[in-house]
Amino acid sequence: MKNILYFVIGLLLIVFSNTILNDIDLMFFSFRPNLILIYLVFISIYIGAEKASIIGLALGLIIDISVGKYFGYYGLLFIAVGYLYGSLKEKVFKENIFTVILLVIIATIIDNLLISTIIGFRGIELGIFLLRIVEAVFINGIISAFLFYPLNIVLNKVEEQWWTRWS
Repeated sequence: MKNILYFVIGLLLIVFSNTILNDIDLMFFSFRPNLILIYLVFISIYIGAEKASIIGLALGLIIDISVGKYFGYYGLLFIAVGYLYGSLKEKVFKENIFTVILLVIIATIIDNLLISTIIGFRGIELGIFLLRIVEAVFINGIISAFLFYPLNIVLNKVEEQWWTRWS
């Protein structure tokens, strides 16, 4: 039941990202934040590798079906992120904002490097490519900083409620 709740929250973020966030112009930036990637990093360190990779696959395939140009890309990326970060569940201090922001930044860099490898650089100069990565890291890092405390409270509450209710 708890995992279904995590999945439904991810679905709501996909809808928000593909509707409302699509219409918001972020002034100087050409990059749109990847809320689902940020969310997946957060839940992975709470729920573990197996559950996070399954939720990541499901959310990734929904993104691939709804808006993805390259079918399977987000499914595979989110399985990898869910598994890698879920395996850190007992090894990282979840309540440290800097740890979570660093994990989001690493996931953002991996995402950008993988998509650039898949689609090719298409004549993009190295400086522009690096600027896009810096832009993505900056935006996802800032958004994860703003989302840290609300998501941390919600995830701790879900984990606490589930534990006291079913133990």
